[in-house]
Amino acid sequence: MSSRILQFLLLLSLFTTSCLAQAPAPSPKISPAATPTPTPTPASPAPTPTIVPSPAPATPTPTPSPVTTPTPSPSMSTPPSPPPETSPPAPTPETPSVPSPASEPTTEVPPSGAFAVSRVSVAWTALTGAVLALALM
Repeated sequence: MSSRILQFLLLLSLFTTSCLAQAPAPSPKISPAATPTPTPTPASPAPTPTIVPSPAPATPTPTPSPVTTPTPSPSMSTPPSPPPETSPPAPTPETPSVPSPASEPTTEVPPSGAFAVSRVSVAWTALTGAVLALALM
């Protein structure tokens, strides 16, 4: 009775191993000479003209007299803050982009982790299970 249970368990493990050995169809190979299809770039919006108000007329101002200020000690000095930017930078024209490295064909990296077993090891396991099942019958 126990030998029948053992045979059943071995055949069940053989069936399970054979099912796990089935791999999906390999992905198609891409030739190194293949060129990627260029992606359509969206049309850039036309630059909108910015209306700049004319400067106010200059009014004569009195000339200031020189004022003497005490020089702060070196330990108390702080760097002057940069002046705020008064005008936005001009838009730069778009240049055609260089294809990213991700679009280039890469060599296939073997998988890692729990499913990193090779087909050869799975085949040997299935063959060993079949031989054991036949030996115990």
